Amino acid sequence: MKIDLKALQQQSTPVAFHSVIYSLSLLARKLGAELLFEGIETNYQFHYAWRKHGRYYQGHFISKPLPHFIEQDIWKDRVKSDIRQFIDVEQSKLTKKYQLAQKLNDQIARLSHENKWESDLNERILFIAEQMEDVCFRMYITDVEGYQQTANVIKANDLWTYDFSAQMKNWSWRPYFIENVIRMKQDQTGILSDLYSDIETGEMIRTFSYPLEKDLFLFLDMSSMFLDQHEYLLW
Repeated sequence: MKIDLKALQQQSTPVAFHSVIYSLSLLARKLGAELLFEGIETNYQFHYAWRKHGRYYQGHFISKPLPHFIEQDIWKDRVKSDIRQFIDVEQSKLTKKYQLAQKLNDQIARLSHENKWESDLNERILFIAEQMEDVCFRMYITDVEGYQQTANVIKANDLWTYDFSAQMKNWSWRPYFIENVIRMKQDQTGILSDLYSDIETGEMIRTFSYPLEKDLFLFLDMSSMFLDQHEYLLW
């Protein structure tokens, strides 16, 4: 499968472009196909193609068009150096993500314990949300089958409000929902999601999910401001 990266040359690349590339990467993996990225003119585009699991690369960054074939290993040392740099960057970002996940685990565990005697789940998540307002803009609880047990607690204009329209909706159809629930039950630890486009706002967000007691699961949608302040979450 061939993908042209010319769109990355624009100052503002549409969010949809990144979503399409992500989807094509998943499709190629399912089909057992290999990805060829063309239009690579910068180190950033090379890094982007590498992160999206490209196997073949074309563009002026690799080599300008020539009337003849070049030696097979002519760019080997430069490419090897670039990939080493890419790996260092990815390792640094993944380390920071794991550290953040552990920090959120500890914080939610502490807050949940502080108000575990609160029988009203809406009041319970409001308490947690107010203590984590620098991180999230929306929070809710579902059961093990995906049925939402609370309202959405949403921050708007610096105030937390309840939106009951989502209560008892079922989210088991969402990608990885059941898998993540099983992982949380088994490991008793939270999970940081990939970057994805929010259905309601259209913004790119991440969700942190955390296992509570009695087969209940807390979902915390991170605010765009928090993501901007932690750039490693935007990849």
